[in-house]
Amino acid sequence: MGSTSDGADVYDEYGKQLTRFLAPYTYTTGTHMEDAMKISMYVISVLWIVTGASLVIYTERAKEVLPKNYSSAKVKLLALIPFVIGVILVIGAFSCTKVFWLALVLGFLAMAKGLYLVFGPSSQIKVLWDWWFLKADDRTIRLFGLISLVIGIALLSRLN
Repeated sequence: MGSTSDGADVYDEYGKQLTRFLAPYTYTTGTHMEDAMKISMYVISVLWIVTGASLVIYTERAKEVLPKNYSSAKVKLLALIPFVIGVILVIGAFSCTKVFWLALVLGFLAMAKGLYLVFGPSSQIKVLWDWWFLKADDRTIRLFGLISLVIGIALLSRLN
């Protein structure tokens, strides 16, 4: 019975030495990247919540401010925002597995939106842009704000 304990100690010590020796050469799971992706997902979800709440609460003010800041001439440049958010969400989906499907679907939709705004027909994009910023009524803007608010809350609640 004493020899089993001694043998186990030798193997345990050997395992510790081997672990120390191989530690610099082992692949870690990238905890820094996972933390960065989780923080990015938190920021994106909070931005969606703030945007959605602002569109719901301050609809009239949003209808005044948005057309001034987002002209149809800047569409190609502004298309980078949903594309980058989409890339972050897709990468984050693989880092934060709790939100995998939600982040993956939202990421691909955001990337598709960004690509459409860059490569889509200019006439269609101008019509869409003018409709959203000039012709959409209050109920439509509030509905999109509510959808943004719900998506942000869903993402934030799944991250915890």
